[in-house]
Amino acid sequence: MPRHFIPASAIVGAVLCSLGLTGCPLTDRYYVDEDKTQAGGNSGAEGGQTNSGNSAATSAGANSNSTGGTTTGGASSTCDVSTCTGTCCGTVCANLDNDAVHCGACDTACPTSRSCRTGKCYGWTSMAAPPVSISAREKFAYGAMDGKLFIFGGLDASGKALADGAVYDPATDSWSTLASDTNAPSARQMGSAIWTGLRMFVIGGTDATSTRALADGGRYDPSTKSWLTLPALPTGRVAPYLANLSTQQYVMAWGGLSSTGAPLSGGERYVYSGTSWTALPTASGGPGSTYTPPPRLTDLTWAPGTDGIYLFGGLTDGTNKTFVSAGYSYYAQSYQWMAMYGTGPSAREGALGVWDGTTFFVWGGKDMSSVLGDGSRYTYTGWSAMSSASAPRARYAPHRRSGHAFALGTGDIIVIGGVDGLENALTDGGRYVSSTNTWTPIDSWPSGEAHEYGAAVLLNGEVFVWGGRNGAALSSVGERYLP
Repeated sequence: MPRHFIPASAIVGAVLCSLGLTGCPLTDRYYVDEDKTQAGGNSGAEGGQTNSGNSAATSAGANSNSTGGTTTGGASSTCDVSTCTGTCCGTVCANLDNDAVHCGACDTACPTSRSCRTGKCYGWTSMAAPPVSISAREKFAYGAMDGKLFIFGGLDASGKALADGAVYDPATDSWSTLASDTNAPSARQMGSAIWTGLRMFVIGGTDATSTRALADGGRYDPSTKSWLTLPALPTGRVAPYLANLSTQQYVMAWGGLSSTGAPLSGGERYVYSGTSWTALPTASGGPGSTYTPPPRLTDLTWAPGTDGIYLFGGLTDGTNKTFVSAGYSYYAQSYQWMAMYGTGPSAREGALGVWDGTTFFVWGGKDMSSVLGDGSRYTYTGWSAMSSASAPRARYAPHRRSGHAFALGTGDIIVIGGVDGLENALTDGGRYVSSTNTWTPIDSWPSGEAHEYGAAVLLNGEVFVWGGRNGAALSSVGERYLP
């Protein structure tokens, strides 16, 4: 180690200095090891800090707390990997499984209101508000369009029917207005929309005064941001039920209401490459079975798939209205309805329903005496009951007003919203897993708004609810739920 020279005469002076018998010469030299320091200037053994003066090396105010990788009292430190039981994220020891600030990765923070579970964010959070050019509305056509929410038309706060629309992109949490041209549909409320994979169809509806059932519509092409014409339906339909039967390359419009509010029967199909709508068979069906057309129904349960449609319950039309306990399935290739066999749920209207690719789920609804909190599932082998343990509270789903069901995957569904026995809009729901026959509650969405006659879609495994009526006012509020 380096050493410095000291004159011999200085040593005596240094001794006398230490005894206080003479002054201490500042200019005398002596040998000293450079790595030997006085006690007051020693490097602290804890915390890695250098203390000045006569402060103790173990002073609590200068030490870092290694537990959890956090710093207490004084200078900051990095996370101590030797004691951190999770993952060091800067100065923090984080549990990536349940830390909403470090969910699944150090640089992944969950949005406001969401929690972290098994390294993934879940729960409700808010959607960005649309610009002022996109007015609050209710009773508009909507649908999932290529991973985005599409809306068109509806009624504004003054009761005016609208002829504009917008698209919400969840990836950027932002809105954009729809282009408007001469091929766009006219102003309307209670129109219906369906995505074919290339274009969004907007069909039917009524005017602001609900005095006529519209038969026309339009096709929106997001790749060119323009509208294409769509031939009129043979029959005007208000809020028709739609299905994109992609395996057979056609869109189907069925049921809905007349201009007087009476339920309509039958339907039409539009082939992707066609130029007009074709009425579906009304007498004998296709090969192999007897055609069984459903009656005219209101508030039926409608669950389309890619090659068929599943329908249950509803309320019949006429003087003596009757709740229906029958189910029907439609086969796209043969254009025919078949009655489901076996004993399903009790007679009801307004049940929430969804098809997951193998099973048709029916939950809740309303009969003559009460709102219901039970349900069943249907496969090609028949019906079986769904458990009611931990299920959502009883509710029903008036057509287009409130109540939605979505399939997250095979045997995994969500029901949210709906109306209770006092006609109050509900904001909570539940998730049902068929393999275990169990429910998990879903909390109410954060705004608490009703979203009646608003939109609800499933986009990339996430549920989005937007707009509609909240009591006496219309809303532009939206929320999104990640299971």
